[in-house]
Amino acid sequence: MFRDWVVEVEDGVRRAVRERVTHGVDVIKIMATGGNMTPTFGPHESQYNRAELAAAVDEAHAHGLRIAAHAHGPQGIADALATGVDSIEHCTFFTAEGVDADPDILEQLARSGVAISMTAALLPGSEVPYLAMRKRLDAIFANCATLVRAGARVVCSSDAGVGPNKPHDVLPHDVVGLPRFGMTNAQALTATTAVAAEVCGIADTTGTLEPGKDADFVAVRGNPLDDINAIHDVAAVFVKGTQVPMAK
Repeated sequence: MFRDWVVEVEDGVRRAVRERVTHGVDVIKIMATGGNMTPTFGPHESQYNRAELAAAVDEAHAHGLRIAAHAHGPQGIADALATGVDSIEHCTFFTAEGVDADPDILEQLARSGVAISMTAALLPGSEVPYLAMRKRLDAIFANCATLVRAGARVVCSSDAGVGPNKPHDVLPHDVVGLPRFGMTNAQALTATTAVAAEVCGIADTTGTLEPGKDADFVAVRGNPLDDINAIHDVAAVFVKGTQVPMAK
């Protein structure tokens, strides 16, 4: 177990990154802002300033690791973008009272190539777990659609595990939801496979079906390019080219 770190200066941030490197982590994640489960900072409040975020990015990249920034608040998102993080998780533009996305920042996000991790997965028929999020959902989705239209690099992700409505097998429900932001079915599938592999730094082994890669894939009944819900009708699962038994 990692010991808890409360780091408020750049050197402390760098030490925190280096400690995780010594434990063999694959990626660094930093809380640029608070979250709905954070007891001391609201989602709109920055937990690190730009210099501290830059120190984390610099240290992670120096060790060959990618760094993801959890960021809800507009200032945290702008700081994460400016410091060169590899992905921004959530990217909701929470304020104390609502949602406020600067059009210039939205445009910069789209142009930058930073991965926007849209964590919208939810079990069908269930409610978004946090009241504050439910109140802001329409505005958040509108900003997601703006980013998609602008050509942002969107990756499908789930935020699984934060509550009963987001179990660890919830990701397919995010895939089928991406077209509501203006994605084609093909773009939604790519955001879950090829783009996700690129963002995770494993595109040389997985993410697409090509000679020399791992041949991890799912076979479904029906054509998801015609009906994205076809991904739920799984016929077979292959891991490194070998079919694996499916639960009955």
